This record gives sequence, C-alpha cells and structure tokens, in this order.
Amino acid sequence: MNLTFSPSKLTKKGERFIGSADAAVLPEIAAQLNILSVENLSWELIAKPWGRKGFRLDGKIKGTVAQACIMTLAAVSEQIEETIDLRFVPEESLKDKPRNAGNEEDVHFDASPEEEPEIYAGDSFDALPFVIEYLALGLNPYPRAPGAAFTDIEVKAEDGSALTRALQAWADKKPG
Repeated sequence: MNLTFSPSKLTKKGERFIGSADAAVLPEIAAQLNILSVENLSWELIAKPWGRKGFRLDGKIKGTVAQACIMTLAAVSEQIEETIDLRFVPEESLKDKPRNAGNEEDVHFDASPEEEPEIYAGDSFDALPFVIEYLALGLNPYPRAPGAAFTDIEVKAEDGSALTRALQAWADKKPG
C-alpha cells in the first residue's frame, strides 16, 4: 500500500500507483472520517511532472463505506467513485512568486482558484492523505436507510425541552 514517491525523480511518463488499502488500515480510515466502516478502498493514480518543478496527480479512487443513517442510525452502505486531478508545486517555488505582506495565502498562480496548485515540502510525497480526502469528499453528507422518513422519529413528550415541545407541535400539526 505504498503511495509514497519522490517528485524530483518522476520521469516524463510518470509513475503509476494501482492498489488498495490493507484491511488493517481500513478501520483507522473509518475512524479518521468518523464513519462506521470502510469496507474497501482502491486507487489507480498517475503522478507526472508538471511545470518546471511541480507534478500532477490524476486518477480515480473507489471505495465502499458504511455510515449511520441520519434518521434511524442503521448502517447505510455506499459506493464511492471520485476523480483526482491535482497539481502540486514545491514549497521553495513560493520564493519566486510575489507576496503581499508575507502572507502565504496571498500567493497567486496563473490559474483559477479551483486550479491553484497544492504546496508540498521535501522530496518525499505521500499521496494516501489525498486518497482519503477524496474518499471523504465522496461521502453522502445525509445518508438515509431505505424507507427512512421523518415519521420514524418518536417524540417523547416527557422531555420538557423547547426542541421537544416544538417537534411535538410539528408532529401534531402534520397531516396524515
């Protein structure tokens, strides 16, 4: 499961990374993403030189995850497929770019904000954090179990909180 490479040693053809996360690492990724489980995670990536000193990382990630339903808390399985299309420049290349008051956020590249490159330091790069980030980007923010609806919520009247009273009033008003 090695996704580490040296950007300065990339050839014009680039370096391919095809693999999947080890079963021992999947629970750690799930904990990091605060989800029930990551059943599998695979990738097909290529790192190629980009610009004078940078590189680009392109490819796809695929995974199967389980999240808690927002209504019932039942496990909801989800297939995720995301495309990675990133550009990176070494930290030292910032010395060549104009800055305003020394603020790193004020560095501007010749690209739209969506295309601005990421910055990396050193000559060893680990792509795994970006694979996990793209898995996170693919997560459904509101997973629902099949058939789960607001009618599945039981409001307990004995709880005197304002939220409970408001939910009870809403439940009493809704038709059907």
